[in-house]
Amino acid sequence: MTETAPWIEIVDQLALPARGNLLVAGQGAEELAVALNRRGPARELFWGQGVALLVRHGGLRLEPQATLANTSLAAGSLEGVVLLGAWEDAGGLGASLREAARLLVTGGGVLVGELSVADLVAASPRRYLHRLLTLRHPQLVDRMSLRHPDGAALATEVVRSGFEAAHSQQFEVARATPYSWAGYLEFVEKGGWPGWDGLGPEAKAEMLTELETALPSLAPLDRIQASEPWNVVTASRR
Repeated sequence: MTETAPWIEIVDQLALPARGNLLVAGQGAEELAVALNRRGPARELFWGQGVALLVRHGGLRLEPQATLANTSLAAGSLEGVVLLGAWEDAGGLGASLREAARLLVTGGGVLVGELSVADLVAASPRRYLHRLLTLRHPQLVDRMSLRHPDGAALATEVVRSGFEAAHSQQFEVARATPYSWAGYLEFVEKGGWPGWDGLGPEAKAEMLTELETALPSLAPLDRIQASEPWNVVTASRR
């Protein structure tokens, strides 16, 4: 990993257009959209289904029923798109990227992020609490790898979908706000761990009990700065 940072700092560092219209979709989209909306010149913020639109010009708006596959936005109306954990959204990452390419102006920027499953399973639970899931349920690793491809596969898909100058990096992405033990358990229970939906109700209950038992030794101060390894690709619209 090159560094640890929340998504807001990663987006800033990778220089997506800061003053244009921006669409954010996928895992953590709500947290990132709120953080972006607090920065820089004021802009309107609209919510859809798993997608958010930050508007700085052009009078755009996003309807509450909008999805990544159907935003109803005009072609060439955005300067930036962020897709987090969107490989399976809108019928696959290819479909998501083609929609991003349609929405972006020429030269507009896209950022695509996916969990690095290889780095997750190579680490210990003391580094990533999420590792407990794959230790307890190793059968989920293949499923998660299919859902979250590595950086090379991401970059290939980005270029194939109409973008150029694709650049792949790795980041250790931190949640902006630390969790208490109880808060982290609630985060996991609500699906905060990728791969969680591969468990049945009984297995989820057992996993939560195991996590609750482990937290005092893994995070003894009742303060968890949750983080995960991610592959991130940036590119521009041809």
